[in-house]
Amino acid sequence: MTDRSVGRVREAVMKNKSIKSLFFVILLLIISPVMSLADTEISLKDVPLSIDKAVQIAFEKSRALKQAMIDYETSDKKLEETKSQFGFDLKLSGNYQRVEDSSSLSMASILYMPQDISGYFATTSLTMPGVPIYTAAPTPTIQMNEFKLNKVWQHSADAELTKPLFLFGKKRDAIQASRLQKKSSSLDVEIEKLELTKSVKQGFYNLLLMMEVVKVQEEAVNQADSHLNAAKTRFEVGVSPKFDVIMAEVEVATAREELTTAQKGLELTRMAFNNLIGLPVSMKTRISDKGAYELINLKPIDFYLQIAFENRVEINQIEYAKDMALASSRLSRLRPTIAFSGTYNIEQRGSGFGSENSWRAILAGEIPIFDNGTSKAQIAQARKLHEKLELNMVDLKEGIELQVEQAYLSLLEASQRIDTSAAVLKSAEEAYRMADAGFKEGVTANIDLIDAEHGLTQAKLNRANANFDYEIQKAGLARACGLDSLSNVK
Repeated sequence: MTDRSVGRVREAVMKNKSIKSLFFVILLLIISPVMSLADTEISLKDVPLSIDKAVQIAFEKSRALKQAMIDYETSDKKLEETKSQFGFDLKLSGNYQRVEDSSSLSMASILYMPQDISGYFATTSLTMPGVPIYTAAPTPTIQMNEFKLNKVWQHSADAELTKPLFLFGKKRDAIQASRLQKKSSSLDVEIEKLELTKSVKQGFYNLLLMMEVVKVQEEAVNQADSHLNAAKTRFEVGVSPKFDVIMAEVEVATAREELTTAQKGLELTRMAFNNLIGLPVSMKTRISDKGAYELINLKPIDFYLQIAFENRVEINQIEYAKDMALASSRLSRLRPTIAFSGTYNIEQRGSGFGSENSWRAILAGEIPIFDNGTSKAQIAQARKLHEKLELNMVDLKEGIELQVEQAYLSLLEASQRIDTSAAVLKSAEEAYRMADAGFKEGVTANIDLIDAEHGLTQAKLNRANANFDYEIQKAGLARACGLDSLSNVK
């Protein structure tokens, strides 16, 4: 094989490798998004959600939050529009037209030296044989000449530049109003995030509560089965009546029915939670209670009131609205305007009156004097709106104070219920232990054991409800203070 043949073979191999490499890269680009989506779905199914992760997913999926973001982006573009209205405005204009009956100009002209001289002088009756005789007085010939002023096809092109020069405060007030609207829209986003965080926490802890209820009911079924087995054993040895067995069977059936109801409630709650955070309703979402229940040291109520007045963005929104009302009243005033305008003729064809490459510069001024009371009425409306917003501010601050106090008292009550429910649960567990042991030994009546079972189940449910209510009230106090959590409040 020659060197040339070897080189061709190597070139073909390298080309084949390049094609395979390119195909592999394209395949990765196609598969990567699918694998990423699949990994996300697998992680949601296999890894329990924490409350922070649930909030994060809700932020990404919430349509209400996306709408608030769109409103904010719209206000940002509105600010850009307002600024651009006071800048340079450059435009090109042109036209191409056909004139059916174009303008013309007719002018008379006198021909003093015609080629036919006989038509220039008037002849007389005096003649000589073979020779005409002309008079001395000339008679000129008059001819009408018509000039077309415009061509049938005409076109022109102009460039125009305009710029407001002096607006006497209109630009400042208009931009300020748009900027305040943008800030208010950004606060709408923050409010939606806080409301969404509170809702997700309520849904999260409600799902945890239903999971605990199912767990308690499963334990109740196990207790009822144990009671039924003990009753059957005692009946078989002749130390208990058949009635005890029947009562135990009824308790088992009742416990299983309540377990079924709790499981149905758990699935409904799970579907509602999935819908809240934007996941498929049918997804078997699992959540983790790790770090979910956290007790805090409550400070005096004045501490939380101060935090609320410092962090509630609704207060800032009303302040922005008041400033916008004042800016609107200033914009409604009659103010003079001075502007510049310049036009340059780029091309002119077909018209007998236009001139190409001409230009003109205009400095125009306008002083509004009378508008039949329109501006006065608009100013009065803006001032009344400002007064109304002042009253809204008073109502808002009083409402914030009321919300904080209610949330604080509710959280204080919930924290006390946690201690009480823990003590009751401890007593119920001991009572059940003693009743179960006594029933097996024959010293405790069947009805007493049933009462102890019911008491223990109810104590467990009360404990779960106390934990749930504590976290809900804690989220409520955080929202009343304008925060997403009280964990970092010091």
